[in-house]
Amino acid sequence: MIQYVQSLTPEEAQKLTSEVSKEVLDAMGQLINSLLKEADVPADAVMETSDLKMRELLVWQARAHAQYVART
Repeated sequence: MIQYVQSLTPEEAQKLTSEVSKEVLDAMGQLINSLLKEADVPADAVMETSDLKMRELLVWQARAHAQYVART
């Protein structure tokens, strides 16, 4: 899945995300906020992380989106 997402052109990525519902975006935001809170990172902090950690977050978000789509 990571290779697929990395291979997308900017236009393809925009099309993919433009169809995401507000509920899914909210859920993704909640996931990120809970991960940052668990890591004791202030809400207004600027953070850098490795490509691997960003990929892991992407996989979690893709799974959450797939589960939401399967339910609707």
